[in-house]
Amino acid sequence: MALSADYRVMVGNSVVPTKAKFGLNESSLGMNPPAWLRGLTASVIGTRNAEWHLGNSIMSTPEEALQIGFVDALAKDSDELLQLALDRGMATLLAIPPEARALCKQGYRMPIAELADTSESADPMVKSVFGDECQGMIKAMRSKMRGK
Repeated sequence: MALSADYRVMVGNSVVPTKAKFGLNESSLGMNPPAWLRGLTASVIGTRNAEWHLGNSIMSTPEEALQIGFVDALAKDSDELLQLALDRGMATLLAIPPEARALCKQGYRMPIAELADTSESADPMVKSVFGDECQGMIKAMRSKMRGK
């Protein structure tokens, strides 16, 4: 969902120690990310970074997420996060005529949205979810959770 946002702000770990990470871990679960998710990720962080991060289930620290473009800004706490989102995100967006901005965004996102509306996009992911690799990972996670 965050990849679809116009402006992404995250609290940074260097200021407020947290375990927050940004990324997509489908591959580590044995799932094949659908074409639309690969396309959306590539549009945000570039094709090479998307291939590396999705294929290897890289979960980035906030600082790493900022460096590659997963997020647009880091905040020191939740108050600053809200202020950055309002000042840099909403103020910028509201200053542009909404129809023109929406049409511009649709122009960039239409090819990605069209990927989501096809069985060619969904079928490989569904197949991977029901495949041996993903099902094995799910069983292993369930066993681990039962042991806790």
